[in-house]
Amino acid sequence: MPTITFNNIGELVTYIDQFIKVNHNNEITGEQHNNVEIGLTQFIISSPRNYNKAYVTSAAAAFVAVAAQCVLIFKSGATGSIELIDNKWNEWVIYNNSGANKLLVGAIANYRTQAGALKNYISSGTVVCLAKGNDNVWYEINNGVTTNTTPKPLIGIVGDGGATDPTAGLVDFQNNSLIGLGSSNGGRIQISIDDIPYSNFGTNANFNFDDATGTISGIFWVTGAGLFIDLNQ
Repeated sequence: MPTITFNNIGELVTYIDQFIKVNHNNEITGEQHNNVEIGLTQFIISSPRNYNKAYVTSAAAAFVAVAAQCVLIFKSGATGSIELIDNKWNEWVIYNNSGANKLLVGAIANYRTQAGALKNYISSGTVVCLAKGNDNVWYEINNGVTTNTTPKPLIGIVGDGGATDPTAGLVDFQNNSLIGLGSSNGGRIQISIDDIPYSNFGTNANFNFDDATGTISGIFWVTGAGLFIDLNQ
């Protein structure tokens, strides 16, 4: 059995340099080899960040992490602050399904988001992966939501978005709907509804809304008009 426990790989390397070396005095013992080889085995086993399995809790209380942890799962109702510390992976993965934002306290009281802002809590309904940089700042390197909602697919896309003539780049794909997304049109989306032939598209005309049936008829599109959504806002 090993007679020493190494807290980190640096301690093991120091021990190897001290005892496992050639000096022609036959001083290397089986105990020293056992210490080194068991120590190496333990580091290999514990290398994956979730080797010890994620810590799961539903307790509504302040949570204090320990160095042997890396992946934390807060189930519904597990409200309260989180106190993180450095671990050997220099990473923390936090799944916050508690139903409330969880404030970070202690030595790691904030992190730099992907947008570059400092943030001091883990948002409710998110999974956040934090990694420590060589500048000793903790960074958000990935995140996601904890819901299983699948986004609805876009029914049709694209074109140059700036043309009033659908044949100049926009695509007609449902009986009376036309959606154009233009990467070259200032980052805008242009949406129009049309139930008339392309030959009339873009001419000045009126449209009618039937409040009994909830339908739109006529030309909804006039030159220079339409609905624009600015993707930068």
